[in-house]
Amino acid sequence: MSDSVNPYQPVATPSDAVSAVAADGDVHFSSNQSQLRFAESQYLLRQQSFRLFFGSLAMIACSMFAIALILWRFPNPFSFVAALVGTMAISSCLYLAMVHSAKMKIREQLRTHGLVQDYQCTIRLDPDRVVLTSPLGTYAWRNENVKVYRTRKGVLLCPEPFLFVFIAKTSDFKDATYSEFRKRLFARKATVSSASHENS
Repeated sequence: MSDSVNPYQPVATPSDAVSAVAADGDVHFSSNQSQLRFAESQYLLRQQSFRLFFGSLAMIACSMFAIALILWRFPNPFSFVAALVGTMAISSCLYLAMVHSAKMKIREQLRTHGLVQDYQCTIRLDPDRVVLTSPLGTYAWRNENVKVYRTRKGVLLCPEPFLFVFIAKTSDFKDATYSEFRKRLFARKATVSSASHENS
């Protein structure tokens, strides 16, 4: 993908899209490119951590094996340096490729749901679900399917694989503050957890 193309911006704006600004919601928000990149990195750290961790361990093990093999075949300092630099370069490329694949899936999901740069969206907290309204439609997820994480710039909602909704602290919170909205969000998650324990 060319660097000149904004990966968070859809190719074309749908002409029949309904403005989410007019929709009923607890918070109205839009994200700029910097916020989307921050949220993407937070999503990868929290939702793809095991994949990245074990992938890193596998690459480290392969690197150590490659270095040991080269030193055994060519026992001199120049071989060690060449092996070290070569394995570091290969490991870096493999790691970037692994992250790149996840990023492409994330960006495709964001475009599909209308969660792109400067699109106005709303989030509504219903008793049993979270409802997103974007210019591309309305999407609802049950509370127990939405993972919520705190970040230093806002809250990150993860309702589906490779999909996040980032609510920045500077968003337009209706009849509340960011702290109050965040407390409501986590209180709902706690309620769902308590109900599931009682039913088990």
